[in-house]
Amino acid sequence: MFNILEKARVDLITIKQLSLDGQLLTEFNCPLERPLEDLWSHQSFFVHMIEGRKGWYAHDEEVLLGPGETAFVRKGATLLRQYLDQPSCVVLFFISDDFICETLRSIGRERRTVSNTLPPVFRIRTGLIMQSFFQGMLAHFHEAPPGNELLRLKFRELLLAVVGDPHNAEVLNYFCSL
Repeated sequence: MFNILEKARVDLITIKQLSLDGQLLTEFNCPLERPLEDLWSHQSFFVHMIEGRKGWYAHDEEVLLGPGETAFVRKGATLLRQYLDQPSCVVLFFISDDFICETLRSIGRERRTVSNTLPPVFRIRTGLIMQSFFQGMLAHFHEAPPGNELLRLKFRELLLAVVGDPHNAEVLNYFCSL
């Protein structure tokens, strides 16, 4: 099984990255070598497709992402389908549960129990605000890296933009259950 978080942390040559207090932002230029990869991560992450396409599988459900689309992948195991007919590039935001909870508490969202079973992969609505956010973050890989406080604000901005969109209610329920 391929540990995607550990791969990103140690591959400082081919994977562009920015990190802060356990959070990690990476840019992967793919494809990987095999059409199917068993993935594992001990941190949840957002995946945003810049180009190409990938399918994230868990519990017999697929979330297929194309350019400009985003998903939230819960920590644990998933299966990644690679489409090797075209190059692909993804931006991954690895975010700890503690950071998610801290951010939600700062806006008055408290922990609550969620009764229904939540999926391991959530599709995130990626409107104009989210598209602009991801394009802005890509610039930080090609310019001077942001300072720690700006990077912390960018991770918070991502979370707040997601939970502020009513179309993402399911992922908000998951966040509140942490």
